[in-house]
Amino acid sequence: MMKKLYISTVMLFFTAALIFPGSKIILIRWEGMIHNVASSYIEKGLERADKENAELVIFELNTPGGYSDSMELIIRKIMGSKVPVAVFIGPSGAKAASAGFFIAMSADAVIMAPGTNTGAAHPVMIPIIPTSLPSGGDSGEKPKEKTQDEIMGEKVLKDSVAYMKSLVGARKRNIDLAVKAVSDSDSYTADEALKGGLIDFIANSVDELISRLDGYTITRVNGQKVTLDLKGKPVEIIEMGWKENFLSSIANPTLIFLFLIIAAVGIYAEFTHPGAILPGTIGFISLILFFFAAQILPINIIGLLLILTAIVLFILEFKVVSFGLLTVGGIVCMILGGILLINTQQPELRVPIIAIIPIAAAVAGIVSFLTYLVIKSIRKKVVTGSQALVGEEAVVTVALAPEGKVFVQGEIWNATGDDRIKKDEKVVIERVDEMMLHVRRKDKG
Repeated sequence: MMKKLYISTVMLFFTAALIFPGSKIILIRWEGMIHNVASSYIEKGLERADKENAELVIFELNTPGGYSDSMELIIRKIMGSKVPVAVFIGPSGAKAASAGFFIAMSADAVIMAPGTNTGAAHPVMIPIIPTSLPSGGDSGEKPKEKTQDEIMGEKVLKDSVAYMKSLVGARKRNIDLAVKAVSDSDSYTADEALKGGLIDFIANSVDELISRLDGYTITRVNGQKVTLDLKGKPVEIIEMGWKENFLSSIANPTLIFLFLIIAAVGIYAEFTHPGAILPGTIGFISLILFFFAAQILPINIIGLLLILTAIVLFILEFKVVSFGLLTVGGIVCMILGGILLINTQQPELRVPIIAIIPIAAAVAGIVSFLTYLVIKSIRKKVVTGSQALVGEEAVVTVALAPEGKVFVQGEIWNATGDDRIKKDEKVVIERVDEMMLHVRRKDKG
């Protein structure tokens, strides 16, 4: 009887979920760069909302921007969601810049908190090597041809503008203002965005947002009009798992640069000072963290090779007489490697130069010091065993003709020399050949 009652109850709840969809509100929060951890977490939340027939997904966003691949994946998920999605740029002081602006414009509803801003979505192209030299001459000469970087920059900009037009056009927002955010890097405050028709309204909090969206009619991408019924609906927050939290925390360009540098220096220290254990352990852990972070941020192989080249140059400085040129070359390679390490055209997503220069200088000093210790230990005079006798003075006890015996460090040794050396004369030991000392007269250069 109880079993039948349990089955009936489950069926009742299941039927109710089908008849009365939209039983909850799903809240997703993201703060930080847009990368593949962000896209994975947001995708999980949207899939959960679709599966549970939620009434609305609220995506609270605070980001300086991020990577285009992850941004486009998030946009596809938002626009393909069965459940309406509202992006809330908040709390106060937050922003949705660059990739965040594209994501916001793809939502069914966009709400901003007071004191927030959005926009600044101009694609950035950073030329690394100039593809042509500027031409001189007076104004009568033909204008110089565009470089490959300029041509590529124009293509990327046109593509971004077209993408933005498609997003805001589908949502019936102000195309002109949205395009200016892309073409001219314009950024808008909450009041400016509201006045310009980029957002739906301004709200101080998620609770106020829900209250104002209750009974609000939105138009989906397919043209379907949906009136939201949010009153009394519980809010379920989708939290990130420990793995997502961990990966998100290490997905920082400066951190990934540090992981690589610490790994290289730690492993080098372990090889040059076997048995130290601690440097090798720290280096190995840093290497693992680097590989974890490399799954999130796009690594440029050229930048990676430049950093490894820098380490090699630092080591060679103490093996080759370069008067500091190899160290300078190593610092230059490390700075260039740090700049190129993250494969992106957006400067805010690269390792900042203000962090690269002191790190490169510190690494140059540390590696040079470790190499100096290694070379010093190699050149250090042996102080134990028979080889410790080399360079010592001895007294002849049996004349060398050319073989005889000498007294050194309290012991009698067989000895040989190139000259005949009388008893009681002083000699200097030049080398040890098994149990035979090779000596020369002390006063002989």
